[in-house]
Amino acid sequence: MSLDVHAHLYPKSYCDFLENKGGQSKVMAARVYGLAGNNPFFTGAIEARLELMDAAGIDRQVLSIPNQNILVEDPATCASHAAAANNELAAVCQRYPGRFTLFASLPLINAEKALQELRRSRETHGAVGIIVPTHVLGRPLDWDGMEPVYAALEDMELPVFLHPADPVCPAAPAGFKNFGLTPAIYYPTEDAHALMRIVYGGVLERHPRLRVICPHLGGVIPFILWRLHGHPGKPGSEAGEAGLPHPLDYYLDKVRFDSVTLHPPAMRCACETFGPDHLVLGTDFPFVDGPGMKRIHQIIDELPIGPGDREGILEKNLRAWIP
Repeated sequence: MSLDVHAHLYPKSYCDFLENKGGQSKVMAARVYGLAGNNPFFTGAIEARLELMDAAGIDRQVLSIPNQNILVEDPATCASHAAAANNELAAVCQRYPGRFTLFASLPLINAEKALQELRRSRETHGAVGIIVPTHVLGRPLDWDGMEPVYAALEDMELPVFLHPADPVCPAAPAGFKNFGLTPAIYYPTEDAHALMRIVYGGVLERHPRLRVICPHLGGVIPFILWRLHGHPGKPGSEAGEAGLPHPLDYYLDKVRFDSVTLHPPAMRCACETFGPDHLVLGTDFPFVDGPGMKRIHQIIDELPIGPGDREGILEKNLRAWIP
């Protein structure tokens, strides 16, 4: 069995919902349609997706609509976006039982509404966790407003899947979107920054049973881990581990990292850094196409690890988190 935790779908019915609402929602719909372009897998083509999954040796996908595509500042509008997104993904899951499940999107700007949607999506749609952007409209993931959500996820034993959003200006330099560098450079940095805010902001200390999945092999973390060990926590550091009773590795040991890469040395680096028992299958389909999805599976097969560790990456490392 194999379980792909990083797979996206923007059902056309959800895009139509946004467009029909008008105003800011219609602008969001245009952005989603812009992502889709002429690629039918972004908004549908489920039967063809299943064929590609079978060819890649993937039995099941956890579908998600990246949370930044539901978030707006108005709580009522945000809640309606989240409910519609989860309803439309759930409809796909119900049509193909055993092949798809979902990470719910939540109206994270309002804790009460987020908790309501979390419970509803879990009880009504069988959501197996939530997807969270690397910041909530500029608020970092150790923001106090996230605390009730983390507590509920901990109690419900549901994972939180991180997903990069565009960096918040002026943190990113002017022109950061030029040359298509945002997904290439800034998204992996966002992955790392969000996870480090969760660690150094004390989220995993306050919620020791919280289950976190970080995408893209942890972003830049495997390549800069020595710097993270060397810099945070020093006297005068604004983002240090001062006050945390455990070292960084203690908290990273609680996290799982998905396998989205088409570069075998990067996969080997992450495997050596975190250990094969901390890697899980993720493809980022359809941003990574069908041949790429198959290649990710092949790169995992080529890792210098035993068959038990390989089976762990493909499914067993998440069996306790996502039945």
